[in-house]
Amino acid sequence: MVCVFPGGRGATAISSLGCGSDPYQRLLEDIGDAVSEARSQGWDFVVPAVCWMQGESDIADYEGARYEQRLRQFCEDINRDVLALTGQTDSVRLICYQSTSITKDTRFSATEPVSVEAQVPMAQLRLLKNHSLFWVSGPTYPYDCVREVIHIDAHGQRCMGRLAALSALDVIRHGNERRTGLMPLSVSRAGDDSCLVAVAMSVPCLPLQIDTSLVAPAPHAGFSVITPDGRDVVSDVRLSSDTVYVSCLEPVPDGSHIHYGLLGEPMKSGRRNGPRGNLRDSQGDGLPAVFEEQGQPSHNWCLLFDLPIP
Repeated sequence: MVCVFPGGRGATAISSLGCGSDPYQRLLEDIGDAVSEARSQGWDFVVPAVCWMQGESDIADYEGARYEQRLRQFCEDINRDVLALTGQTDSVRLICYQSTSITKDTRFSATEPVSVEAQVPMAQLRLLKNHSLFWVSGPTYPYDCVREVIHIDAHGQRCMGRLAALSALDVIRHGNERRTGLMPLSVSRAGDDSCLVAVAMSVPCLPLQIDTSLVAPAPHAGFSVITPDGRDVVSDVRLSSDTVYVSCLEPVPDGSHIHYGLLGEPMKSGRRNGPRGNLRDSQGDGLPAVFEEQGQPSHNWCLLFDLPIP
């Protein structure tokens, strides 16, 4: 049997969710109660994964510089404390989404070469890429937000839950491959062409697609190349197998950054006007649509990123 129950608290920065905090202690108490009840029935009880859906408060409060360290520490602490309660030998995975509400501050600028607001999404991306206990659900931008503010609506929550469930089932079934989602692996200048930037992608399910139906069209599918003096010089974006090629209007100066999804109307979130991009894989083509009356396929959408161009 699979048991799912909520923990945590809304509108709270990560600094108030870690070991010793009230939400953390309540989560451990809930797990402890579940362990006791299971054992009274003669059952084992294990925690294969915790779904992490948090980060918007840290974006708004500009706590991004410490976010990665704190989320990594949360993972270490929850593993120590949960394993002590349950006696399980398998580690607890964190199934992590990506917070994308980066325009919720009036200081956001899409033409800043290094986006301060993107620090939290980038921290989540790095952990998904590099930390063995982090598995992906997905970014929040492919869904509608309530009043276009922060929180994805009920349909978006169901879609995100489907993606989290795919990771959770792989964890439970001891899948050999960790789900990391659609993300950039490396950035390079393409050959001798100083106007062309290549982004090699980790693609869970080929082919890559530019989708302007499920997510409203973003300029150049959400890609921008920002020069040190704050200009976006992208002229075109094309796909080839697992690589995105971004053409620029001029040779790309040293110190430039390539962005994906770091745009959107001020104070807006979601797939229509918020920070977003149009790049996805084709995973949903092989799966039934989520709640077929709305026909939402379970694709992996590219995680937002801000990376230097070497």
